Amino acid sequence: MDDASVPSTNRFHYSEFQSCAKKLLEEVDRNGDRIISSNEANSVTIKLVGYSWGATHLAALTQKISRTGWIGLTDLTPKVYYKLQVAIPVDTLATIDPVTILMWGTGVNSNVQKFYNWYQSKRGNGHFRNTTWPHCAAPGQWKSVGTKPSRIFRGVSLSSSAATTVQWDVTSQLHWYYVDRNPNPDVSEPTYRLYGKDVNHDVIPLFVDNCVLHQIQ
Repeated sequence: MDDASVPSTNRFHYSEFQSCAKKLLEEVDRNGDRIISSNEANSVTIKLVGYSWGATHLAALTQKISRTGWIGLTDLTPKVYYKLQVAIPVDTLATIDPVTILMWGTGVNSNVQKFYNWYQSKRGNGHFRNTTWPHCAAPGQWKSVGTKPSRIFRGVSLSSSAATTVQWDVTSQLHWYYVDRNPNPDVSEPTYRLYGKDVNHDVIPLFVDNCVLHQIQ
């Protein structure tokens, strides 16, 4: 998030949702009176990027700031309240494999200008294929990556009223791939490719990171 002179970047775990909301509102609230005026709301450029439950929580946050009235951050100590005189616009929301388990009904409202979403529908393990055998699934020709949550986690498309909405299921992007090169050229190691059809929840950030950076710059 930035204004004309002071750019800032903040990171939060999905479990820190209310701390994230507090930080965003603090930076919008330029005079510190906990009332968000029209001038304050329109004086900053907000760009949000989230992964997994973090992506879903950020979508929920954009919903929360899309309405006028009071916002209560009651899980914090001490509790914090802000009054929105206007909806706070969000320039860009980029989500990576948003997981909606236990968070049904999450979507993107019209206060978001640009919404980009990359998700996978594969589940299971991710597979990095030896480029010598790019279309071969023979044992020893790939590296498998996966954790227990990835067996059940898959992202989804989200309902959106943003002015611009683009959503990709990377599982169906057969011509997309990420190259995992050997970092040590003195050691003879194969180079692996990660194709869209082989992406799971764990490796999708690697697969789309350049796309995400392009959209938020």
